[in-house]
Parts: sequence; C-alpha cells; structure tokens
Amino acid sequence: MCGLGLLGGPCAAHEDAWASLVREIARRGPDALAVESLELGTRSVRLAASVLGLRGTDVTPQPMRAASLWFVWNGEVFADTAHPVPHATNDGAALFARIHARADREAALVETLATVDGPYAFLLLDVRRALTQTTLARVWYGRDPLGRRSLLRAHTPELCLTSAASREALDAGFAFEEVPCASLWCTDLATHWPVARGAPSDVRLVVSDAPHAEDAPFLDALHALLSESVARRVTQIRRAPAQRADDARVAVLFSGGVDCTVLAALAHQHVPADEAIDLVNVAFENPRVLAAHAPRETYAVPDRLTARASAAELRALAPHRRWHLVEVDVPYEAYEAHLPHIHALLAPCTSVMDLSIAAALYFAARAHGTVGGAPYVSPARVFLSGLGADELLGGYARHRHAFLRGGLDALRAELQLDLDRLPTRNLGRDDRVVSAHAREARFPFLARAVLAAVCAMPLANKADLAPGTEGAGDKRLLRTLARRLGLVHAACLPKRAIQFGARSAKLDAASARRKGSDVL
Repeated sequence: MCGLGLLGGPCAAHEDAWASLVREIARRGPDALAVESLELGTRSVRLAASVLGLRGTDVTPQPMRAASLWFVWNGEVFADTAHPVPHATNDGAALFARIHARADREAALVETLATVDGPYAFLLLDVRRALTQTTLARVWYGRDPLGRRSLLRAHTPELCLTSAASREALDAGFAFEEVPCASLWCTDLATHWPVARGAPSDVRLVVSDAPHAEDAPFLDALHALLSESVARRVTQIRRAPAQRADDARVAVLFSGGVDCTVLAALAHQHVPADEAIDLVNVAFENPRVLAAHAPRETYAVPDRLTARASAAELRALAPHRRWHLVEVDVPYEAYEAHLPHIHALLAPCTSVMDLSIAAALYFAARAHGTVGGAPYVSPARVFLSGLGADELLGGYARHRHAFLRGGLDALRAELQLDLDRLPTRNLGRDDRVVSAHAREARFPFLARAVLAAVCAMPLANKADLAPGTEGAGDKRLLRTLARRLGLVHAACLPKRAIQFGARSAKLDAASARRKGSDVL
C-alpha cells in the first residue's frame, strides 16, 4: 500500500498546500517516502509517494521510473487471471514492467489492469523530451472498479491528485472529489477524459433469479471461496523491522458479529499457529447516552459485549491461538482532539453519518487499547473487514422491508441496487481513515470470485426474510457457515451498524436531533 500525490501548475504555486498533502501521504506509508519535481519550463509536475511495504522481502521505493514513464501504484494484486504475480514479487513493479514493455501505453495499461483482482489506485506519467524542452505527454490515473482505494482530484486550476486531503489544502480552496470508478482517466493537466476499462473488470455483476435449490453445494462454495479469499489476504505479509517474530501481522475490525467472526475463524486456519490475531473492538464515551441511562459502564456499548462473547467462542474453538481482544476505549475528549483530522480525512464526504462511521474506523485502525486490561497497541498492518457481506447476502433491514413489500422480485432489485452502488459506497472514505495510521484494510467478501459466485446463487438460499426470522434468516447462508465453523453464538447475532454498536453516532445533546444524511 502507499500514498500518492500529484500537483501540476506554476513552479512556486500552492507550496503550503502541497507540503500539507505530502504530510498526509507520508502517514500512509512509513517505510519509504519520495517527493519529486519535474520541471516543464515555467511549470512543474510535483509527485509524492509513500510506501507501506507488505509484499516481498524488501521495500520497493516509489515512484517507479523507466525511460519516460513514472508509475505510482497503491494496490494489491490478490489474483490475476492473465499474469499471476508471485507473493514474493512486488506487484506494482510487475505491472509496471508489462506496461513499459509496450509502445501503446494506454492499451497496455487497460489490458494490464483488466485482469487484476484487488484494490488499487494509481497514476502513470509519460514525460517526453523534445530537443531541449521537457513536455508532459499524458497522465493516466484511476481506481479499481469497486473503489477500495482512495483517490481524490481537484483543479487549482490544473490537476491535483492525492490519496487524502489536508486541512490546509481545503482551506486554500482545493475542491476535492472522489475519482469516479466507472473508467480509468487520462489528462494533459488542463483537461481530462475517461478511458474505458477492459474485460473482465468492466463486467457488471447481476443478482441471480434462479429458484431455490439444495443448500449444500452453495454452502460448500461459499466456504471454499471465502476461505481462499481470506488466505490470499492474510498470508505472505512482509514483517516490519520493528515487529517480533510472534507479533500479530493480521487484525480484524471486530464487532463480534457474524461477518467479522467468520473472517477471524477463517484467518485462524491460514495465519501461522505461533502468531497472534488481533480482534480490534472500539467503544466510545457517549455523553448523550450516558446522561439518558446513568448509571452505566462508560464503554459497555453493544459491540463491546458481543465482541467479548464472540472472542470467547473463538478461544474455545482454537485455544492454542493467541487471540488478542484489543479493547479501544475512546473518551469524548480524545474524540474532540482528533476531530479536525478526521474531518479533513472525510473530505469530500460531508454527512453526519460519514463522520460517525469514519470516527469509529479511525480509532479502531489507530488500535491504541488494552488486552486483558494491559495497555496494547496493535502491531498489525493488515486489518480485515467484513464489508460486503450485507450487500451480497441480504443483511440490511431494507432488504427485509423490500421482501415483505414485494417478495423475491423486490428483494432482488434492492440487492442489485446495493451491488451497483458499491463503487460509490464510500470505500474511499474508509480507506482514508484506516490508512492514516499506516494500516491496510482488506475485504475478503469483495474478492472477484466471491462476488461472482454469491451473485449467481439463488436468493432463497442466501437469505430467508420472512416475518419472525430476524437474526436468523438474514444472511442465512453465512450464518449456516458460521455454525459449520463452530460459531454457534455468533451465528445468531443480529445486524448492527458500527456507529450504533460502538456508540460513535450522536455523541452529544446538540447532535441528538440530526439525521444521518444532514450535512456537517
């Protein structure tokens, strides 16, 4: 993973804003940082790249350069149907070599990225020399089709690209937007235009209308594909120099719910037996709730209680594994102290709900907590997230409402809507707040093979949303898998949004009447 930035324009323009963006980029990648300036007469293109080295034995500095090309890669190739990348190889370097080997840069880029399964954001510069003058021919940039890596753009009036905004850049008038995921992009810094993706990355996934069938083959398929997806995301992770041999390299964003507990159980099957797995749970001091329900233990929030119960279940199933339940308590004063930084990382997201979700993820990824009452900071750099399970398997309350309103046809339409809007579902926002602590979020449910297989399964096998099935029928297939894995307690837990489970929503009386969609 890395942070990346680009700023075009007059050589001396926006120095303070650029310096602040470089600071945010550096937070994402503590293993290497490079800042370059390419002089183009009276103008320049400034580049910044930081690296969080998670693959191979050595850190590969960025940006990568060969002849006229400069490449910055913030991604992970978990699978590639055309050109598999060995785990010991730097994936960005492998992709860059394929692009550089061809004269038609754009076609090479499109074809190379089309077969990549994994999250990414990138930029590719082609800088040419004509006689004594250096000219910028093109800049290509983009994100993976699901938008799992953040990439923002603004015009100042020339192009600025960055992994995350800064308060100084926002105050200077940089109007950032998320780079749309429907295409790749090309620019000469003055204008930009879309570049169509290639197959299979441009193939639309469609929710199946197949009739109900026997559960067994679908359960076996979900088990095998999800286990393989987890394996690709928790193995061969480069250990940081400061990490001990038995330190946790993998953590789970852990509410104790069925999604994250299944991921933890599957991670146990692939993480070396002598390593810890960190289960990171966050709880907020919420003055509004405490005032209404005093006396109450400050951090006895719903997700803390379910996390403790599900962690106990994991320990019973795998007693020789060191399971660290990392209890992250967030005092209201700490929340207020970090709020300006969280606001900047949110940009361009602006809603009350954005803030309550981002705050929970920000402090969870920071991972300063306790284990068994003793202070502990997670050394893990990879954090697994269960995001995607609800969209694929019918886990939201609106899915139940749709089914009760219009049966399977209405449910299918609602699930298709969720699937189609995954690229705009603020995965970029989540990446910004998690990566600000030099952690990488990974999403096993969003692997291409898992998405395709689960979409093709009959709806009635994935979920049973009839009246009286709350906490049992939603995500029925995943709950059945949980029971197969021995997670009897976790299999029965109801869906709960992170901002309510962690109590990060509506932290004071002034926010009590605000809607999640309200602008901050």
